[in-house]
Amino acid sequence: MIFVMIAGVLLFSILAYRLKALTRGGAAAALCIGILIALGFELAGLFILGLFFVTSTMWSKWKRNGEDEINEKGGQRDGGQVLANGGTAAFFALLYLFVPSTLWVYGFAGALAAAASDTWASEIGGKAKGKPIHIKTRKKVPKGTSGAVSPQGTLASLLGSAMIGITTAFLFPGEGPYWMMVVIIATAGFFGNIIDTLAGALIQVEYKCAACGLRTERTHHCNGRTVQVKGWRSMNNETVNFLCTIFGAVSSAALFYLFTG
Repeated sequence: MIFVMIAGVLLFSILAYRLKALTRGGAAAALCIGILIALGFELAGLFILGLFFVTSTMWSKWKRNGEDEINEKGGQRDGGQVLANGGTAAFFALLYLFVPSTLWVYGFAGALAAAASDTWASEIGGKAKGKPIHIKTRKKVPKGTSGAVSPQGTLASLLGSAMIGITTAFLFPGEGPYWMMVVIIATAGFFGNIIDTLAGALIQVEYKCAACGLRTERTHHCNGRTVQVKGWRSMNNETVNFLCTIFGAVSSAALFYLFTG
């Protein structure tokens, strides 16, 4: 059975690459993450991972206005982006493989709930009418700016994390009461997105184009190098996303322990 699941992961990664949802490096990273999750959580884990990936890709394919000028990378996800969103979940799957524990189930689901919450907030919020508000300056900023929020994006983040919570509770019925699993995982995922937003506003690196004045995540714009104006150089979008999933995973496992310990 495991070989069938691995073959399925391989085919899925190739298809995602051919459909330009992933770069070649992104497909390789997705294959590695998928194999680890298949080994740890089998079909249930793969279904949750696939649900996150398919819905996130669907939203990203919906054209955003102007965000590609701000965001460092476009809609085709590379290896770094895939690892940032799925690496933590794969780590908890590996833990479960060697030391089975309900804690690892919650950690796995919390990581993917945080990734879904952040991705849905960014993709759906970026398509809403009007400009979002930056949580530090409290001023309207262009769509796609890290650390900005909107009512539509906030609602989307809740729906994304709830989707993972509901699905996990359905596929892992022996890991706790249904309502408890949904509440814990959805809450943890939303908390991970809050951490992502705070990090984006306070410490994520940001550059400014000397030619047009655009504030962006890109190191080059208008055929020239941009100038760093905020944050830590090492704290790029992938690092922030990775922190988001870590906080989602840890808070999910911690809430489960508090509810049941």
